[in-house]
Amino acid sequence: AGRISYGSQMAELTRPDGTRIHYEVQGEGGPAVVLASYWSWSPGVWAELFSDLASDHRVVTYHLRGTGDSTRKGPYDMETDADDLEAVVEAAAEEVGRSALLIGVADSANRATRVARRRPDLASAAVSVGAAPFSLQMLEGSEAMLSSESVVGAFVEMLEHNHRGAMRVLLEATNPQMKDTELR
Repeated sequence: AGRISYGSQMAELTRPDGTRIHYEVQGEGGPAVVLASYWSWSPGVWAELFSDLASDHRVVTYHLRGTGDSTRKGPYDMETDADDLEAVVEAAAEEVGRSALLIGVADSANRATRVARRRPDLASAAVSVGAAPFSLQMLEGSEAMLSSESVVGAFVEMLEHNHRGAMRVLLEATNPQMKDTELR
């Protein structure tokens, strides 16, 4: 367990398996807003929104296990990631004395929804932003790899068994200019 300290900008939460989850907190008052980290988390993308929200909310962000300043220790699966998010939300809700709003982006929408569903006492709501902008049918007849049902099926199977690995493969394949440290 652990607690988020609002007197500082950074904090850590230690999970039962010893993994340290790094947090960052902005704002001193109001309800908590927790951004559920996603596979290609880049805090700078949200800087303006966080700054605005921090004027009357406590904004909590964190690094998924294996990324950023969190411990690089698995397992890396959806359920473990949801458990880590739940611990972050629990600490945030405990500090402010009420439930938090969860914001889920991309694959983190799955984590945010799982936590909100199983712990309505911690999450007043889950807002999910973003979805795939295309479907398999839209690519039908093209030469794109995503138009192949077998390619999509293999990727979905990989997502089911090794979520983070599948996301890393996708990120590497679509961003050959990125160095290993950027990918990590």
